[in-house]
Amino acid sequence: MENLGAAYEKYAPKKVFVYQKEFNYVVAPAIQTWVSENVLIKLVQVDAQKIAFVVSPNLFPTVSVEQTMEEGIGEQLTIKYFENEVEAKKWLII
Repeated sequence: MENLGAAYEKYAPKKVFVYQKEFNYVVAPAIQTWVSENVLIKLVQVDAQKIAFVVSPNLFPTVSVEQTMEEGIGEQLTIKYFENEVEAKKWLII
């Protein structure tokens, strides 16, 4: 994950696509905080405009990802969640 933050600093993406369809892990509160402080802050610093997530159909992992992304630093980002890649990529292009 630290490498992800470094990549965001290096490439300064304005739009980010995250595929988590197979993600079946509930993100613990401590990890949510770490992601916010070490990864999401990099997206805020490079002024990322949009982040599209393709999420798991499993409710609990999806909710924990949403909590991670939308609390604290994540509130400064425009994030949307999708059930499929096509819709997510369309939204990023608009």
